[in-house]
Amino acid sequence: MAVCKRLLVKRLPTKALAVRRVSSTQREKEGLMMMNQDLVGPPNPISNIRPITFHVPKNETTVEKELRLRRQKVQAWHEDFWTKHNTAFIKERKAFEESHSLKGASLGADEMSIFYKQFLDKYWHKHLAYNYEWYKHNFALLRLSFKVEVERFVSKLFNR
Repeated sequence: MAVCKRLLVKRLPTKALAVRRVSSTQREKEGLMMMNQDLVGPPNPISNIRPITFHVPKNETTVEKELRLRRQKVQAWHEDFWTKHNTAFIKERKAFEESHSLKGASLGADEMSIFYKQFLDKYWHKHLAYNYEWYKHNFALLRLSFKVEVERFVSKLFNR
């Protein structure tokens, strides 16, 4: 893969121009190193979940690192569930449309409601398990977030 080169121009105090060639991957690395907040990307076309690049502070504490890693784990779990779910949905919807349509005619809302009902009935137990796990993950994240905030408060209190 060819690395895109861009020309960056920087004004020096003497009003002379300094020119530096920087690869796009180098710029991206520099940009990620300088970021001070989480970055949210465009939604995945299959899962519809937006990927998050989590900010890593320079002096990240053990508890903050634990929270960040847990958030990444939950994000990956969430992405995996919805990718599998939406893939199954698209596959089954296509099969339903092919088996119920007449010579390429699209199905109306009433006909498709039959499929939606069948799909939801078929996967209700997976949705229930997902919601249960989602609550468990959220409470674990809340517990870790609380620990981080207490740690920050105590640090500010005693480092004055």
